[in-house]
Amino acid sequence: MIYQRECLGSLNASGNMSDGRVDLGLSGNLVTGRLNYDAQSPQPLDMAIEALALDRLLALANVEHDSDAPMPDSWMESVETQRKEPVAIPDWLADVPNGRLRLAEIAMGSRRFGPLTAYWKTDGERFSLTPVGLTLGQLSARGELHWEGDAVSSHTRADITIQGGDIGTALERLDQPVAMRSRSTDVAASLDWPGRLGSWS
Repeated sequence: MIYQRECLGSLNASGNMSDGRVDLGLSGNLVTGRLNYDAQSPQPLDMAIEALALDRLLALANVEHDSDAPMPDSWMESVETQRKEPVAIPDWLADVPNGRLRLAEIAMGSRRFGPLTAYWKTDGERFSLTPVGLTLGQLSARGELHWEGDAVSSHTRADITIQGGDIGTALERLDQPVAMRSRSTDVAASLDWPGRLGSWS
């Protein structure tokens, strides 16, 4: 796979199609697993991934800073202080078939975490991820996320719980300094913000 003249890795796909069903095997150093599509199923898209090289895929979204651009005169100019206008769910996302993702292992360099399981559902004015579950060390994160509304009133809400043992084990999996340890962890949070998923700050 080549992106902006840089090779991100290899990806091979092989499978078959029959009577509205697709069975596709994926292999390479980017992702390994299977993808199944069944138009007659309530959840047509089912992805079972054994391993995902997330750091390589994040390079697709990495926009390099333009060194010729002038530096801001003050920190206020370098920070976005205006709230972005709400946007409606794009047509391509509304058209994504309902489905499920089961991811056994996520790799970011030497770091390993998972498994992750997520179910999603879309319609014209709502995209939902529910339930979503991720294991990090001794911690289990569970929750749901909804983006709904039109270009005038779109907003995102999320309900998250994190439970388990030592929070330090999650920091170790993320290759972060272990600034704290705990015998047990029990956290719950509810968030709501205007706009799309990435508008929260």
